[in-house]
Amino acid sequence: MFQTTDSKARPTSHIAQTGIEWEVNDKNSLEASIDYTHMNFIREENTLTKNSDENLIPTSSYNRYRYDNEYHQEVEMASKYNHKIGKDQEFTIDFTHNSSKEQEDNKFTNAYLVPVKPDSKDNTLIGQAETQNLLRTNYTKPLSGDDAELELGYELEADKSDFNFKAENLIGSGWTPDKTRTNRFLFDQTVHAFYATDKQTLGKFGIMVGLRAEQAIISSHLVTLDSLVSNHYFSIYPTLHTSFNITDALQ
Repeated sequence: MFQTTDSKARPTSHIAQTGIEWEVNDKNSLEASIDYTHMNFIREENTLTKNSDENLIPTSSYNRYRYDNEYHQEVEMASKYNHKIGKDQEFTIDFTHNSSKEQEDNKFTNAYLVPVKPDSKDNTLIGQAETQNLLRTNYTKPLSGDDAELELGYELEADKSDFNFKAENLIGSGWTPDKTRTNRFLFDQTVHAFYATDKQTLGKFGIMVGLRAEQAIISSHLVTLDSLVSNHYFSIYPTLHTSFNITDALQ
């Protein structure tokens, strides 16, 4: 088999960013930012495929032309609130959001050279969308000067994904869905987590113990096959870290 591909694309991108930091007073502060990216392009592609027998006599030859109107879009947002309690306690809450969406709208035309026969056409529409959200709250409090610190927190993670592949063929004068290639997959995940850590410093030795409790709710949906798979779990993760300071610069 002999195959060559000639491809060209004309991309265009748009990027925007903005943010703010606000010191409300000596105990409260706010931060927020937004990033936006959009890229689209037209892709044109020609793939020539030739097949020959053992005597190098051509048995088939066709050209597959592709016209693709494609785009990618992404939005990122972040915000944070910080509150100081007394002289040495601190409470923070922050939220991040990321969403992306992309699509390929492919139009194919097959031109048959050997043997000669009428052109055929097929289309594919490939879409992918993802959303990620993360909410965190955190509280820290020294327990005995600079030698010990307690940290408490909560995290909420919520993610969604949508993968969609549609295919169709031109039969006669009408477009017919190709069920053998069409499929869609949905994914949904929510995780709640509570955690606590205690840091202690004893001379040159350091120790940190922690505990994290996690509840996850996960759902996978194969829409085309009408199949739903769920996975829910609760787990507890204890941690222990130790350190030793050989010098002020070496640990």
